[in-house]
Amino acid sequence: RRERMRFLERIKDPVKLAAALAWVEYPLIFHISLEFGLFKTYAIPSVSKILAETGQFTKSVNSCLRRYDDTNLIINEMIAHRDLDHP
Repeated sequence: RRERMRFLERIKDPVKLAAALAWVEYPLIFHISLEFGLFKTYAIPSVSKILAETGQFTKSVNSCLRRYDDTNLIINEMIAHRDLDHP
């Protein structure tokens, strides 16, 4: 708990502090949001058709996990490097 507090105390920008606090205190919400976002994307008929045709979900579990990890990385980068002046 003290390490988290020291980490948060070093952040001076209030918007960055709020984002970091959310990641530290509510990681499950971000995890569930990512899963829901992927689920919603795969429910789009054109996307699910491409995934079915290419075998992305039937060839191996690793392709599903890779897609999840890649999406997670992209979302994390978008949040970390967002332009607050141009939402």
